[in-house]
Amino acid sequence: MMNRRDQCPYYHQLTWQPVDGGIAYVTHDCAARKTMLMVQELFTYFIRAQQASEQERNASHRVIEVLTGIIKMVQENPNAQVSVSLTPQIEDKDG
Repeated sequence: MMNRRDQCPYYHQLTWQPVDGGIAYVTHDCAARKTMLMVQELFTYFIRAQQASEQERNASHRVIEVLTGIIKMVQENPNAQVSVSLTPQIEDKDG
């Protein structure tokens, strides 16, 4: 006869330690395939959101660098003329 672990493709065993330092106990569980697929989908979504956040952070850092350069240039020479072109840059992910 097969035990529960053999019947469940996503069987997991967790060990819990109470905060008060009591005796640790073990739980056994079988997650459904649908749940595991949902977790994988959420994980993928999180990774993509993190990548988008990092791209926006990098872009904002570039803007700050340009503005800092302009401010320094104008402080050094108040009569300087500055022209800024706001053309979007497309990053090549392959190279």
